[in-house]
This record gives sequence, C-alpha cells and structure tokens, in this order.
Amino acid sequence: MHIRTVGRARKVRSAPHLRVLALALAAPLFAAACTDSGEEAQKPRTEHERDSIIATTSLPGAAGVSRAVRAQDQANERNARLDSIAASIR
Repeated sequence: MHIRTVGRARKVRSAPHLRVLALALAAPLFAAACTDSGEEAQKPRTEHERDSIIATTSLPGAAGVSRAVRAQDQANERNARLDSIAASIR
C-alpha cells in the first residue's frame, strides 16, 4: 500500500496488483454462489404443492383452494385406508 499525505489528511492507495488479486479471488466465489446446483431448484412443483402454496396466500379465492386441497387430502387418506382393508382381505 502506498500512503500519500495531502495536507493533514492521509490517503491510502492500494497497489493495482492487489486489486487484481482481490478480483481473482472474489470472482469464483460470486460465480459459485450464483450457480443453480441444487436438485430442489430443478425439480418442478407438483399441482398439490402449487395449490398448497396458493392456499396460504391472501389472494382472492385462496380460502376455496385451501378447502379443495383439504378435501383432496381427506379423499386420498380414505382411499389409502380402503386399499389397506382390501389388501388385508386377500
């Protein structure tokens, strides 16, 4: 670093090679942070997941979506119980 005195104030200037070094070290970190390497981000959401997200918002009609999701979940649970009863009879 070069220190240059101007009047009473002292200005600190960094050497150009330090700026290049800092940029060379920071660039890969920024690039790695911006990449989309997670499987979660690549996997599209199911219709049920999208409906559940909509049901939690304050959008108009979200309460109806919430009730529909709840009814669908109850129907799926009932069908699973019926399937297990049918499988145990065989």
